[in-house]
Amino acid sequence: MPVQARAIRAFVEQQDAWCLIQSREDIGESGSTHFRPGLEALLADISQGRVKHVLVHRLDRLGRTEAAIWRCIWQIEDVGAQVECCTEPLGEPGVERWLTVDRLAQGVEADYCRIVARTQAGRQLKAVNGGWPGGPAPYGYRISGKGAFGSTLEVDPAEAGVVKLLADLVTEGGRTLAGIAEELNSRGVLTRSGKRWTGTNLHRRLRGATFLGEAVFRHTDRQWGGHCTRLRSDGRPLHGESVVIPLPPILPADQIRSFQEALAELTRPRKNPIGEYLLSGLIHGHCGRPYVGCFRSKDRVRTYRCSGWNAEVSCGCAFLPADHVEEEVASHLNTLLAAIPTNSRPMMPLFSPTHTQPIQHLERVKSLERFAALCAEELDVLRGKASSLLRCASLSPSRRPSTGSWHTRGNG
Repeated sequence: MPVQARAIRAFVEQQDAWCLIQSREDIGESGSTHFRPGLEALLADISQGRVKHVLVHRLDRLGRTEAAIWRCIWQIEDVGAQVECCTEPLGEPGVERWLTVDRLAQGVEADYCRIVARTQAGRQLKAVNGGWPGGPAPYGYRISGKGAFGSTLEVDPAEAGVVKLLADLVTEGGRTLAGIAEELNSRGVLTRSGKRWTGTNLHRRLRGATFLGEAVFRHTDRQWGGHCTRLRSDGRPLHGESVVIPLPPILPADQIRSFQEALAELTRPRKNPIGEYLLSGLIHGHCGRPYVGCFRSKDRVRTYRCSGWNAEVSCGCAFLPADHVEEEVASHLNTLLAAIPTNSRPMMPLFSPTHTQPIQHLERVKSLERFAALCAEELDVLRGKASSLLRCASLSPSRRPSTGSWHTRGNG
C-alpha cells in the first residue's frame, strides 16, 4: 500500500548504510497462508546475497498469528537476513529481541482474533435475518445490494433459464452427465466463468443449493476444499450454528423432488470404479499392449485384461485374476523396500521444489535450551533471595496503625 511504501522509504533514508534494493508484495494473498509468491521471491533474493535486512511496516505484514509470524522470521533468518520493523523497533539480536517479537506477535494474533470474531458474528446475524452472509451467490442467483448493509439474493434471469433447462434435461433422462454438458455447449451455454461445461463442473452445480431450494450457511458435512466450515471438537461450527437460508424459488417444489430423484439415479456409483484396478496400464502383455481392469459380471470376478483383445486380430494374452496379481505385486514391493536402507528408500519429497529449504530448527532449539538453563539459574538465585526476605520479615514484628498503611518496626 502507498502509506506503507512511503513509511519504509522514509525509514531507509534515515539509516546511514542502508539502501532500498526492491519492494516485494503479495497482492491478494492472505497473510495466514504459508506459501506466498512475493515471500518466496524475497527468500530467493536473500539466498543470493542481495539482501541483508528485510523491512516491514508492521509485524502483522509477516502473518496474522504468532505461529505464522515466527515461521516467516525463521525462514528469513535461515537464509541469511534479519527482519526489522518501521513502527515497532525489535532491538538487537538476543533474548530481548525474542521477547519483544513474542510480545508483538501476541498482540497481532489477539487483534486478528477480535476481527474474526466480529466478522463472523456479523455474518451469523445477517444469515439469521435472511440476508446473504457473503461469498459468491448460488448459480441462478445474484446479490442484490452487494456491498451494502442488508444485501440479499435475487433470481438472475439469464442463469435461471439455464437452471430450468438443466432440470428438464436431467428429469427426462436418457443422457449422461457428459452428454448433458455437451448439450449445453452445443447450445452456446457456458459456465458463470465463461468456460465450457464438463461432467465434473456440471455435477458440482447440480448438487448445489439452487436445486435444493435452500442454502446452508456453515454447512457441517462438507469438510473438503479451501472454504469449509471450521468445527469444534464436538463437530459443531466454531463461529455459530448452521443457518438454513431459503432461496427465491426458480423451480416449483414438485419439480425439485423429481429432479433430485432423477439426479440420484443419474449419478449412482458405478459397480466397477476405476480406482479398484490399481495396476491398470502398468502391466504389459506379450503383445506389448497394457492391461486394463475388467469386471466379469457373469461370475463377478475382478480381472486384468490385455487391451490387445480389442484389436482387429485378438492378441490372446491371458486374463489375470486381479486380487492375486495385486497381492503378488504388493509382496514383491515390500520385499524390495525391506532390502533398502531406511535413509535410501524412495519417498515423496517433504517440500515442494518451489519452496525454500526447511526451517533450520536444530540450532534454534539448542539456543533456546541454553536460554532456558540460564533463566533457571537466575530463578534459583531469586528464589533464594525471596526466601531470605521472607525469613527477615517473619522475624520483624509489625502492626497496623490507624492510618491504614503497613509499617515494619526497625531496631533503631
